[in-house]
Order: sequence, then structure tokens, then C-alpha cells
Amino acid sequence: MYSTIFSKVIFPTLELIMRRHITSTAAKYASLQYQPYEQLKARQEAKMRRLMHHAFDNVPFYREKFKQAGLKPEDIQTIEDLTRLPVVTKEEIRANFPHQVTASNIVRQRRIPAWTSGSTGESLDFYLDSLSRDSRAAAFTFFNSWAGVRNGDKGLHLGLGYPRTFIQKAFGLVARQHYIASLSMDKDNVIKVCSQLAKMKLDFIEGNAFTISWIASVAKHNNIKIRPEKAVISTMEILLSKQLLEDAFQCPVLNRYGNREVGGALVQNCPESDKMHVNTELCILEIVDEEGNTCAPGWGGRIVLTDLNNWVMPFIRYDTEDGAIAGEPCPCGRTLPVVENLEPRLTWYIQTPSGKTISSRALGGFLFKMRDYMTHFVRFQVVQKSPSEVTFNFVPLQSITQELLSRLNDDLQLLLGTEVNLVVNAVDDIPLTPSGKLVIIKSELEPRAIG
Repeated sequence: MYSTIFSKVIFPTLELIMRRHITSTAAKYASLQYQPYEQLKARQEAKMRRLMHHAFDNVPFYREKFKQAGLKPEDIQTIEDLTRLPVVTKEEIRANFPHQVTASNIVRQRRIPAWTSGSTGESLDFYLDSLSRDSRAAAFTFFNSWAGVRNGDKGLHLGLGYPRTFIQKAFGLVARQHYIASLSMDKDNVIKVCSQLAKMKLDFIEGNAFTISWIASVAKHNNIKIRPEKAVISTMEILLSKQLLEDAFQCPVLNRYGNREVGGALVQNCPESDKMHVNTELCILEIVDEEGNTCAPGWGGRIVLTDLNNWVMPFIRYDTEDGAIAGEPCPCGRTLPVVENLEPRLTWYIQTPSGKTISSRALGGFLFKMRDYMTHFVRFQVVQKSPSEVTFNFVPLQSITQELLSRLNDDLQLLLGTEVNLVVNAVDDIPLTPSGKLVIIKSELEPRAIG
């Protein structure tokens, strides 16, 4: 009852007072998801063409990119034409911030300062556009609706614990949103947190993949029943085992991909399959090879994003350093583009002397699907200093026996091959990055081209 009142009365009233348009924008997204793909593409290209002219006229960095490529804005008419422009890297944005990458014709009041430590901990400062805040917020509302989650549903957010303003706290109270700092989670208090969650009647849980997986494993091992009514929403990182969450929480699991620089919920798995749909109203998502050319369906490469709504500081063909495979259309009937096998931080994989590459997703699948280690640990990290040296560190969920250590060592050796010198360690803790992420594979090797 409260969710209905909040979503139908309270939230629209707040939107009217604050001059926001989240509900109507989310409804627009919902109305487009089954429209012919040509219509979605035409909407993207119309936004893209305006953005090209704006960036050329007002952003020195992109004006120079156009000139170096021998192009003018009118040369970029279709999404396919984007490949004529070079891919832009984080290092270039960092080196040219703020003056060269910020639009000179946009008032400063529209600049929303933001930053990300990235997966490596190296900070990147940038600006979001205040006029795009409704588009970003509506993307979460839209994707949440795939699991029946509405504004006003009782939710738990596992975040980084950033300080919240009085208004944010007041809204969270009215909207029935609870927050726990994921950085405070460790093996000494996770059982206590699980016990608290078991007493809460939650509609959904949302948070980074690592923390949610950690809670799921501990809850399952200790027979603590946490039962969200509608969904668990995994964000920020690679989800190593969707099955683990479904078994532990006994509810649908949504796997969501976003990019802090290109704000909003960009990609989410279809509620009827494991295929991942792209929100075409927020961005143009390309999967490209090493030369920056578009990958055909079934082929993998790097995710490159063009933000369609940030005019303060455009991101055009921005290399996220994440990877995915270009997908075939989904049988659900939604015409939103499909990607598969999302692999955040493409350079995170093990390399063996014989040329084998093992991604964090593949490693998680081996440990949690092909083997039964999900009830023994979730928090683990591979450290590789040379092709023949690999250290596997893990935080145990229970007392470690020599039999478990020997079995884990044998299984990992089978996966890596006898050419790799493997060391397996049970440790008390594995530090997270400043942004609260877990580096699953920490390699000192130069990345080898894959895909």
C-alpha cells in the first residue's frame, strides 16, 4: 500500500516541487523498449549529430580530434560513422581536464563535479551535466521495473558510505531506503549484518557484486534466510556467480552495468534471459577491436561509450577499458541492443606461459560453478608477477582444513597448468580499492590482446 501511495502521490508531488521529470522519463524509456530498433537508432543518431556539432564548436579537445581525423561534424551522420573518430582514453581526459574537455558555452552552474578512482585507484576528475540528472535517475527506475521494483519499495543499498546531506537522508527515510557502507563489511561483522537483514522485510537489495556475493555466501553457510520480496540488484563489478545469489536469496537477480563517467544505469540483464540490454537513450555503446572497429555479433572487444546527454563535458567514443561480446537479438522481444559476457576491466586476466588467458569471469565460473567453493570463500584475489608465478589469496568463511587447501591447490593447478608455479594462501583480509571494488586479478604483466 505504501509503495503505491509513494509512487503515485508522494514522489510525483516531490518531482513537481523540485521541477524534476524522472517518472515521465522512465515511462518514455519503457514505451520505447519494444519499438523497432530502427526507431531507437534514429533517436540515438539525432542526439549524436547535435552532440558532434556542439563538441566541435565548443570543446577544444574534440575540435582537435576532428581536425586530426580530417573530419567535420557533418561527416558523422550515423552510428557507423563514429568509427571514423579515434577512441578516447582515460589518460587523455585526465591530461586535458578541465579546460580542454569542458564546453566553453555552458554555464558553470550546470557543472556537477564528480570523480572516480577507477579500478586501479588512479583518480579521474570530470563533470556531469545537471540537465541530464533526470535521464540518469530515470534509467534506474526503468531497469528496476523489470523486477517489479517501484519507487517507495523498501530497499537496502550497499554503498561506499559517502556522507549524505540532510535532504538525502530525509528523502531516504520517506522512500524507505536503508544504507550500509560496504567498506565496513568484513568477516568479523558480516554474520551480524546478515542476521539484521534476515529480520528486515525488504523488497530489494542493491549493491556492488562483491559485497552482495559475500553476504550470500555467509548467509547460506550459516543458514541465515534473507528473503527480499522482489529482487537483488548487482552493480559495479563482475558478478561471478548469479546462481549463488539466486540460491541464497530465493529471488530474481538483476546484473547491472554502469559507468560513473557516463552516468546512469547503462546495461542490465533481461528478466527473461542472461542477455544484457543497452539503454539506447543514455548512450551509444560500441564493442570494438584493437583498431577501434566495430565487432560483429559473437566477437568480443572493448566497450566504448558515447554519452548522449552530457553537454557540459562530452564523452565521445570513450574507452571504458571494460570488455564484452556483441550479442544477437534477445528472444524476449525487446529491441534494445544486446551484449554478453561483460568483463569489467578487460586487462584483468591471468596469462600463462603457453598463451592461455583466464578472465575473472572464467575463474569465478570454475570455482563456483564447476567446483563447490562458494560456501568456503567468495573474497579472493589472484596476484601475478610473471607468467609462471601466480599467488591465490582467499579469505575463508570457516576453519580451513588441509584437505580443502590441497583440493583447492590441485583444482587451480589443473586450471592453470603445470607450467605455472602456484601458491595458495588463506589470509585475514584482502584490501579493496578506494572506490570500494575488489581487484580479482591483480597482474603486473602487460595485457595480451584478446577477443
